Amino acid sequence: MKYNVLLETIMSSDKDIRFSLVSDKYGNVITCRHRKGENNFLTEDETTDSLHYSVESWKIRKQHAKKIGMGKYALVEYEKITRLTMPIDEENLLLITADNTKSPMKIIDHILSIISNPKLYSDLGQLEQIVTI
Repeated sequence: MKYNVLLETIMSSDKDIRFSLVSDKYGNVITCRHRKGENNFLTEDETTDSLHYSVESWKIRKQHAKKIGMGKYALVEYEKITRLTMPIDEENLLLITADNTKSPMKIIDHILSIISNPKLYSDLGQLEQIVTI
């Protein structure tokens, strides 16, 4: 599955990225990755709640897309982490958390460059899922 490879590409490209997840438009987790050695700040249930909130927010953003254009990303910077969500395509959403050691715009630009070039992750074959929530 190309999303396994996408998340492997994202996780291996930046050591400050702690967690990455792809969900469908209903909030169902398709695949995810967690950086080895990093502890989760949220429980599995809290992560699921956060994901569903993000999915609902993107549904609302899409309602206004005809007037203002499609959203590219949503960023929330917390005291301990930065959380980034962005649509991968019409059906799926990417959620990334990263340490607050870099400028959020550097993380955004980096992730957008990966997503905008599917050859970086779609032709590499299927990788085994490492961690699920």
